[in-house]
Amino acid sequence: MTDQLLAMQDVCVAVDASIRAAVEKMDANCLGVVFVTDKGRLLGVLSDGDFRRAVLSKAADLDASVSTIMNGSPSTLSVGAGAEETFFTLAAGLEEGKKVFPRIDAEGFIRDFSYREHWGLLPVAEPELTGSEAAYVLQCVEQNWISSSGPFVSRFEQDFAAFTQLSHPVAVSNGTVALTLALQALQLGPGAEVIVPSVTFAATANAVVAAGGVPVLSDVDPVTWGLSPALVEPLISERTRAVIPVHLYGSPCDIPGLRELADARDLLLVEDCAEAIGTTSGAGHVGGLSDAATFSFFGNKTLTTGEGGMVFFRDSGTEQRARQLRDHGMSHSRKYWHEVIGYNYRLTNLQAAIGVAQVERADSLVSRKRHIGHLCEAGIAQIPGLTMMPVSPFGESSYWLVPVLIAPDLASHRDMLMELLASDGIQTRVTFPALHTMPAFAPYPRAADLPVSDDIARRGLCLPNTPRMSDESVAYIMTCLASNMERITALARGEG
Repeated sequence: MTDQLLAMQDVCVAVDASIRAAVEKMDANCLGVVFVTDKGRLLGVLSDGDFRRAVLSKAADLDASVSTIMNGSPSTLSVGAGAEETFFTLAAGLEEGKKVFPRIDAEGFIRDFSYREHWGLLPVAEPELTGSEAAYVLQCVEQNWISSSGPFVSRFEQDFAAFTQLSHPVAVSNGTVALTLALQALQLGPGAEVIVPSVTFAATANAVVAAGGVPVLSDVDPVTWGLSPALVEPLISERTRAVIPVHLYGSPCDIPGLRELADARDLLLVEDCAEAIGTTSGAGHVGGLSDAATFSFFGNKTLTTGEGGMVFFRDSGTEQRARQLRDHGMSHSRKYWHEVIGYNYRLTNLQAAIGVAQVERADSLVSRKRHIGHLCEAGIAQIPGLTMMPVSPFGESSYWLVPVLIAPDLASHRDMLMELLASDGIQTRVTFPALHTMPAFAPYPRAADLPVSDDIARRGLCLPNTPRMSDESVAYIMTCLASNMERITALARGEG
């Protein structure tokens, strides 16, 4: 974010200016840097470090041109480069100790600048590994239990089951596998249709295909951004076997209503809780009303094992079937005797060790993310042109991320907003593009109209939410959002 107290003339000097003039301007702007330009085109940068080195080498004649000691290959941010490139360019520069970054256009002219003083980079999500993770992993190494055998796997299953109050857990290698295994263990059957939301990570539909089924893409509810009975019922056919609701970004959807519909139509209900660790619905954690509930422990999730997943079932028979399928279809009683076709879906003891340490702090991690989510709700309510994802009436969100919608008349400027935030050191990401718009899912059936999915995909973006963020960091994000929204609003109105 460009400091409102500093204008471009406060940070730029002409190439024919003296070193003395450049240092005086550097001292006045308190940034420790000036940009050397030729009629607005960036030629180089002079930092206080460059000046000190020149003095020590006796190369600093204060009346000489600043070009004699400037850095002619500075780190820059490119206007129009996109949010991801901007964020990671900033990250690389910060690792090298740089604090100020000019933003240049395709012709090399400086259009803006960004600098980091107090907050550093704010990734959209990151693991929090400050508990016993390292100690438990070291224990695995010292005891030579590094593969899928070892005490931490079953301990992780038991501990996470205790946290969620769900039963019959099976730990697996990732969240996608958890969904696939759930459908296989529930004996979905080839060609069976499974209704899934169009706004979700693709793994929800990919798992259906991997299990031999056919995903049917539904629109989502405008409040929960998930499936609802009213949306699902018209899509049920004689081939429908299951429904997979997703608690998108940690917000609970209408599971009681979907459970009632599934029972009435003799359908399986499989909850995709990949983003919903800590999300509650009714009296308990999400997942308790379904035939299977799956979770992800990818590196950006609230609890992580790097890669990992878990699936819960309603009965021990389905759990045992899943355990056999997870381990190459081998007999539980006869080693290397394969009774059914199975795969290697196992979680390693190393990964589970991290998971055990994570679950030990699950309550505090979820509580912190909820607190950040509530701070963001209060802040975004004060920013014209932005609205938060609605609060679900079906439970309490765990705020995996903080999804917002930009006003319809500003939607074409969403990517610009993300790029501006990236230059402020704030990483964002778009909400999931709708599956029904992607080539991979073109062959599969879908609802005749999916307006809410299209709207979320067009206007949505996600703000950071990590337990490591301070309240001050949240305030900084809100300040940057407000400033940059003013900027793109002016551009949209032709005022900028």
